[in-house]
Amino acid sequence: MNLSTPTPRSRVPAIDTNIAQDFSSSLASPTTPSHNEVPSLRISVSPRTDIPAMSPSTPRTQPHHKINSTNRARTESRKLLAHVLDQLERRALPLGIFDAYDRTEDQGSENNLGALLQSVKGAVNPKKAKLEVRRPSPAGMGEDVSDEGEEHEYSTDATYGLMLQLKELLRVSVDQDWHILDDNPSDQPNEYYEASGKPGISPFRRSRNSLQPGGQRNRSRSPSIDGKRTRTPELLSSCISILASVVLEDCRFQIASPRPSCPPNALQALILDVAQFLLHTHRHDPNITSKIGFAMIPAFSTFRPEMHGRLLTFFETAVIRGVLEDLGQIQGVSDITSNANDFASESTAVVTYHSAKRNKIVAEPLNSAGSSVVAIHIDPVQDLTPHFESEYSQWKPWSISPDKAQKLRSTYAPSQSLTVYLLSSLIAPMLATILEFVDLEPKPDARTDVLHRFRRLLRLIVEIKPDAYSDVLQVVGYHTHQARRTALAILCAVWPKAVGHIAVSRPFVDLYAPDQTGSSPYIPTEHQFIPWRFSSQLASPSSPRTFRHDCRSCSQPIYGFGLMCTLCTCIVHFDCYDHPEGSKLLQYPLASDSGVQRMAVYRFSPVQIGLPKSAKLFIHKHGHAFRPANLFTLCLCIVCRQPLWGCSSQGLNCSSCMLFAHTDCLTSSTPDNPTCSSRILNSNYFNIEWDQLRKTCMEYYSEIFRLSYNELRMLSFEEISVIHSTMWTQAQIISSGIALGSVVVARNGANTDHSGKLKMEEFELHRVIRWCEDLLYADHQHLSNAMDDYMEANSLARSEHFMMFDWTNLMYIRSIIRSPYTEEHIPHGSSTNLLSVSQPLPFPVSASDATSSPFDVVPLSHLRDALGHGLNIHSDVVARLLLSHLHHLGLFQRVDHSPVLFSGDNITDVYCSFPLPFGLDLSPTVEALVAAVEGCLQDLDLSVTEVGLLLLVRRLWPNGLTSDYALQRLTRCVLLWILAEVRELLDPITRLTTTRMTIWL
Repeated sequence: MNLSTPTPRSRVPAIDTNIAQDFSSSLASPTTPSHNEVPSLRISVSPRTDIPAMSPSTPRTQPHHKINSTNRARTESRKLLAHVLDQLERRALPLGIFDAYDRTEDQGSENNLGALLQSVKGAVNPKKAKLEVRRPSPAGMGEDVSDEGEEHEYSTDATYGLMLQLKELLRVSVDQDWHILDDNPSDQPNEYYEASGKPGISPFRRSRNSLQPGGQRNRSRSPSIDGKRTRTPELLSSCISILASVVLEDCRFQIASPRPSCPPNALQALILDVAQFLLHTHRHDPNITSKIGFAMIPAFSTFRPEMHGRLLTFFETAVIRGVLEDLGQIQGVSDITSNANDFASESTAVVTYHSAKRNKIVAEPLNSAGSSVVAIHIDPVQDLTPHFESEYSQWKPWSISPDKAQKLRSTYAPSQSLTVYLLSSLIAPMLATILEFVDLEPKPDARTDVLHRFRRLLRLIVEIKPDAYSDVLQVVGYHTHQARRTALAILCAVWPKAVGHIAVSRPFVDLYAPDQTGSSPYIPTEHQFIPWRFSSQLASPSSPRTFRHDCRSCSQPIYGFGLMCTLCTCIVHFDCYDHPEGSKLLQYPLASDSGVQRMAVYRFSPVQIGLPKSAKLFIHKHGHAFRPANLFTLCLCIVCRQPLWGCSSQGLNCSSCMLFAHTDCLTSSTPDNPTCSSRILNSNYFNIEWDQLRKTCMEYYSEIFRLSYNELRMLSFEEISVIHSTMWTQAQIISSGIALGSVVVARNGANTDHSGKLKMEEFELHRVIRWCEDLLYADHQHLSNAMDDYMEANSLARSEHFMMFDWTNLMYIRSIIRSPYTEEHIPHGSSTNLLSVSQPLPFPVSASDATSSPFDVVPLSHLRDALGHGLNIHSDVVARLLLSHLHHLGLFQRVDHSPVLFSGDNITDVYCSFPLPFGLDLSPTVEALVAAVEGCLQDLDLSVTEVGLLLLVRRLWPNGLTSDYALQRLTRCVLLWILAEVRELLDPITRLTTTRMTIWL
């Protein structure tokens, strides 16, 4: 809809002259020049003098006359409102910039350029513009219209006077409770239909049926309308249309003759007042709110820069806050934390329910009427491989009540309420317009209130709308360079772990950081390395995916243990790692002989903790400045002098003295907590007895070490792969710590040679690693359907596949755990009888099965149960290891932005979100991600291009499950970028060659 085109006007009945005699002229402003054009009428609500007074004997007729008087006043006020709107619709309009350009085409060539510049100069002049006035219809004006070619000075005074009368008329109607904007005030609020559509099917991922029960595809109804369409009242629709037209046309100019009662931006301020009035009176109507919001969005391009701060405040307080609160109530965002404990009392009933489901004793009704259907279910022939029963095969889901747990989908997901789409559709266009026309670059002479108010608005959107990243991706993919660059700055600041960090070009300005000065919780150029295992299998026709990994430092291939940055995929050998913030050499004397000096080398990487609401980069205590770190060499805690076990985020590192400590040890107030650099370290802080080392390791991994070989071989392939990867990584960290002297293992008080000649003795850790390797190479473990699909599509062998160290596999797992699941997707153990009674699958599936669309916010229990249902990970220990690994890689995050996934909180109170989609997600937001990558690679800005490559490598890296459409589109995008870069490089050479040829000739 072209907002500048006049809409059909309301039918204006003739005003009753008898009633008009009682009107006064208080609505007209004496300072406006339009009081001669618009009747200055004010409706009198006092009883008319010509109506006979009611006698006391007829008390029942008095309310009837009062109602008639009120209705008559309301009718006449509606006529007056229609008349004012008609005058606004027929007002004189300034000549647009493009209209000025069109008129210059007919002029002679000798003065064509000068006429164009003069017309454009006049069109954008805010105060005195020599412009031709456009009049939509001469019949509506009270005076003669000048000839078409006549030019005069355009003024917004007439529009200001009409808008002032409109504001006063609306105010009086509210004071008298007339509801003049409604067609029928007795009608109930509009009812919105619920649109239903097909489940989201992503064209970027090949269709796989393994997760569907029985290999069948879900069927859903076609999009339909279950209810009545909404209809905006005629006068209100006309009022919104006039508001949009004034914003687009008249608000480009200021008051021609400003005065104390009418400042230069008086019309713009009046427009904000009228819009805020309409929003307040229709705040519970999402259709009206959406229309008013879209009418006001162009104000960022037409209002003067000094009005941008007030305009941002208007959108924050009057538009977006109410929209997001209503949207949060519909989706249940506000109930995520408050209702987390509502399901605790249902645990007994739920456990009984799941036990019955595992034994296939089901007697639930299929519909609300309670009618049950019994079907004969024939189990498939079971594999003859012996099956060992243990506690892991009888796992208990963490979800106390899966159906009642709060789970949020994206506002772009299909088959949602029309209200959701109306409310959420405002965010992306508003952000695009703000980022395009509002100057947000911090400058010494710039106004700080604009940036401050924009940060407030941005924080409001990010904190209340979980899928705000989708709106930012829309701006990146479909708008101009200026908006794209600023939107990428927002992505990198708000979701740094999901986007990654740029290492070549200049980082963006942080538009999300708090206004107060202080250390930022996120350093955009800092690496975050983690231990990684690189496959030693070379590329072959049977395994085309495998490729060589070259070290960034020495350019040699990496096989086995190495380090990888999760934010930019930079990889290095462990021996080549020499990061300035992650390598520390420490010299210390022996406790028994201070003359003997020894060396200890620490290798670690600081952990980027993201951007919580009140994040701090360092934890200051006892003079130390601690921050989380990933340790690559085993070391001892400075407080308790025990090893820091684990494979990631093992403890805290002091940036001053470079010592390490457990997080729990810092929280405890013990006298052993030393202050920073207060003690002279000796060998006692580095030595540990072998028995103590083995004991603490067995305590940390007690639930894994107590497994026997028979219990271990009963686990699934996925469970054994996670255990093997964790134990292998821990063994590498121990060996590196002993080799570099960060920990010295002693026997009976005698220090061993820490130079690496003596190897670490084997214990239970190495035994579990050997058992896992034997089982993985034997290729007899049960494999889930989902993992079988992935390995078959990518031609992977079980013996050479490590799912914890395959980035595309982790992307696939992340797509699984954020998707809905049903209990029928996998069998709950073997059945004793081939024939059993169970409920048949409901067919066809109703529109509610749009549940195939992934979630954006889910409880932590859902993630754990999705691993059990989709990947056959029934062990809670293995599930914790895998989820912690995914969380540390930034594939999902806690809603409260806590850096630790399992921190002792109740799992029903912990909610997780998934910032930015992956290419394998069955989500409509994948299209926005691909469009964002295409837009970035077509941009000339180096920083924008680098972020586009980061998104391509970290979010859209292809694998065997990628569809042909996605491969073609991504390939085309990359090739166009390469050709554009080559063209830029060849242009100087071409020009130089042409010049030399010309000189030679």
